[in-house]
Amino acid sequence: MKKIILSCIFLCVPFFSYAETDSGVISHTILQDINIYRKAYNLPPIQEETSLCKLATTRVKQVISDWSHDQFQIEIDAIENMNGVFYENLARTYTTKDVVYMWSLSKNGHNETMLRSDMVYGCVAKVGETYAFEGYSPK
Repeated sequence: MKKIILSCIFLCVPFFSYAETDSGVISHTILQDINIYRKAYNLPPIQEETSLCKLATTRVKQVISDWSHDQFQIEIDAIENMNGVFYENLARTYTTKDVVYMWSLSKNGHNETMLRSDMVYGCVAKVGETYAFEGYSPK
């Protein structure tokens, strides 16, 4: 059985700054921001991974209408050839510049998720002010 670690957050404080334009560029920029944050803790960067980008895109659309992690297990069970540990951070009502900073302040697992030393792959999807970060640690 695949292991999962979940976390959600609803706060807002500014951190990074850039324009809200193309969601693909913004998603990539958020992953870069996570990697900048990880570097401060001497952790390796998270590599973007196609299956996780598909998962993040699916999940961000799901949580817009149903704010929960309920579908996460179903979605990761459908991913083939990835049997490690999956992680998910969700956020909404933020600007892009706020999301990584707020996850870093979280006492509910968001910060721990971003700072997992064994997590090597990940992807972020954004729709409006809703974000899904999906991370993965191989066995």
